[in-house]
Amino acid sequence: MRIRQNVGVGEIFVPGLGEGHPYMYEIVGSNGALLPLKADPYAAASGRPPSTASRIAASARHAWCDNAWLDRRWRTNDRGAPIAIYEAHLGSWRRKPEKDDRFLSYRELATELVPYVVEMGFTHLELLPLTEFPFDGSWGYQPIGLFAPTSRFGT
Repeated sequence: MRIRQNVGVGEIFVPGLGEGHPYMYEIVGSNGALLPLKADPYAAASGRPPSTASRIAASARHAWCDNAWLDRRWRTNDRGAPIAIYEAHLGSWRRKPEKDDRFLSYRELATELVPYVVEMGFTHLELLPLTEFPFDGSWGYQPIGLFAPTSRFGT
């Protein structure tokens, strides 16, 4: 890897790799010993447990259409405006019992959770851990990919 002194990171280009390809870092310690493989702390995607490998993320394809919201956001986020925050953990908010009690997908959550929060009169939605984590029992409070949204709810 090449060290980019001006930003404090290393970089490498490996031809032929594409979206979804897993990777990990192999690091040699100062004593010359090979350390355990490490996930990329800056990865934008991670594998599902039991894998802890980082994955090459798809480039952003979303076309943002939120100009109206951006224009009015200053009124609803003003320090003098009242707020009511709904805190939600996506893995436990609602399940699909008719489909093996699976988690809702990000798209299903957008169409079910957001209208629910609005209907209940909340002004803000706080989402509890969204980053990738290796152990389902931790509910996301032991993250391994701080920049990788968990794949448990889709891509």
